[in-house]
Amino acid sequence: MRSGRSRLWLFSSVLGAAFAAAALGAIAALAGEGNPNYLGILSSTAPTGYTPSPAFYSLAQGQNVLNFQFDVTNLTDGTQAMNLQLNLDHIIFYQGQDISDGQPGVVNGAVVDGQLGPSTQVQDPNPTLTAFSIGAHATETVYMSRTFAAGQCGYFQVDVAKEGLTNQTGLIGFEIRVLGCGTPSISTTASPVSGQVGTAIQDVANVTGGLSPTGTVTFALFGPGDSSCSGTNLVSGLSGFAGVPLSGGSASSAAYTTTQTGTFNWVPRYNGDANNNPVSSACGAEQVTIIPASPAISTTPAPASGIVGVIISDSASVSGGVSPSGTVTFALFGPGDTTCAGPNLVASLSGFANVPLSGGSASSAGYATTQVGTFRWQASYSGDSNNNPAVSGCNAEQVTIQPATPAISTFPSPTQGTVGVVIHDNASVTGGFSPTGTVSFALFAPGDTTCAGANLVAGLSGFANVPLSSGNASSAGYTTTQVGSYRWVAAYSGDANNNPVVSGCNAEQVTITKPLGTQGCTPGFWKNPNHFALWTGYTPNELVSAVFNVPAVFPDGSNGTSLAGSSLAAALAFQGGSTLNGASQILLRAAVAALLNASNPNVAYSMTTSQIITAVNAALNSGDRTQITNLATQLDNANNGGCPLS
Repeated sequence: MRSGRSRLWLFSSVLGAAFAAAALGAIAALAGEGNPNYLGILSSTAPTGYTPSPAFYSLAQGQNVLNFQFDVTNLTDGTQAMNLQLNLDHIIFYQGQDISDGQPGVVNGAVVDGQLGPSTQVQDPNPTLTAFSIGAHATETVYMSRTFAAGQCGYFQVDVAKEGLTNQTGLIGFEIRVLGCGTPSISTTASPVSGQVGTAIQDVANVTGGLSPTGTVTFALFGPGDSSCSGTNLVSGLSGFAGVPLSGGSASSAAYTTTQTGTFNWVPRYNGDANNNPVSSACGAEQVTIIPASPAISTTPAPASGIVGVIISDSASVSGGVSPSGTVTFALFGPGDTTCAGPNLVASLSGFANVPLSGGSASSAGYATTQVGTFRWQASYSGDSNNNPAVSGCNAEQVTIQPATPAISTFPSPTQGTVGVVIHDNASVTGGFSPTGTVSFALFAPGDTTCAGANLVAGLSGFANVPLSSGNASSAGYTTTQVGSYRWVAAYSGDANNNPVVSGCNAEQVTITKPLGTQGCTPGFWKNPNHFALWTGYTPNELVSAVFNVPAVFPDGSNGTSLAGSSLAAALAFQGGSTLNGASQILLRAAVAALLNASNPNVAYSMTTSQIITAVNAALNSGDRTQITNLATQLDNANNGGCPLS
């Protein structure tokens, strides 16, 4: 080391001036630097070939080769030969301040100059030697070059002198400052440090220490599984991640939207500047943990209600998350299972498990319901690498199934008969959902047209709760006791899957008539006003035309209109005559009496009312007197069979 050298040192702007060329004689003592001669034999100009910046000479970081030149003039009459020695002495302290790293450029208001102030320098351990020879009074340009070791930086005293001379005036001397000694540190803050897939993440780098670092930061991001950060940089080529300028010692990256789960690693690199070396954070120093997203699942049963036997299905929609893929599995729980803890009705059926999502939706196959009540669908999304599984709530999608309503039809047997006939009813229950249960039969007496009266078979065996067999049930038999229309009403009981149903009051009537016999009352009996109360089904003032079909004019020209316009009571007093009109009077007199006999429940007459009306109409419209009178005779005989009335 050398310290405290006190020779005159030309620097900065004065360095560009040529040394004076006056010749001096040989001297024994060391001349002051800047003397225009070198041992009285040489003089030199200022060195050139590098750039002042501005009050000292600098080499930028990475520029580790120093090149300069100067002109030398031989002041003697003879040729001079020697080895020129180039020394680069590292200035460690200057005016009591450590400047080994090349900072600062100015100390105590003065430019660093190893010749002007107290300094401590490390002698060059490997000076450069250059053979030099110059003729008498010649001037030559000397080129000097020196390579700095990699990473070497700071202030250096550059001296060119004759080899071996250490206490002499140098030929050339100046300062060189090699930049790049700064070694900052970099710390980073990821934001956020965790989140769900799809989260936008970014990084902030803080560069501290070093030599007032400036410049830029480049951010790299490595995906899950790349624990050594040796794979693909996910943000390479994207805007906002490379060359981000430092501001106040910090730089922030753009945002990156994550597309997968796992651990991401940010690695920012400070790119350095003239005074500072690059530096990168370590792989793994700032990790971001991305977990799967949690999508939502909603369901839509179809239909939401129906009749037992209806086919139901479910549709699921998976929304949110990050482009969810995968499958949906559908489960169906039966009525009464309000917690969905019981058997899954579709567990072993095709089309319900692992149905692939398409466009975020999946639909189940159909299930035919077999019971009444509230069914519950539950849809389970499988999840995928970026999305968590999701399950719909047990009671989120209910389907209400109601009983079916079958139809009931009845078939009385027989549909007609005389008093005393045994009748029964048959019911057929159709439609619905496989109806089971029973049918109860009710029978209502003649005259009860609304079926609001007494049930004639109530309490009798074989009429209530008759089991259905293949959809049919038959009542026991009932013996009729009166004339008129009986009405059966069949009531199906219903079952768990079918509503009750009842047949209509007038849907199945049975007509019961009195038995035929030989009894009969004469026209004279029936025309007696005292017996009008015994008329059944007809009234005395009822017109003949309301019952019988009398021609307006008979073939012989006689008038029939007068007969049709007469009352039934008047017809019983017809006298007859020789014309067709007269013959018709005889027939109508007997016919009205026959009609009253047939309609009276207490007279066992030989003909029914319908038989009488049919025969009389045929005779009246035949135009044949013989047919008319023969029928009159037949009816008259029947009317004289013996009257049971009084």
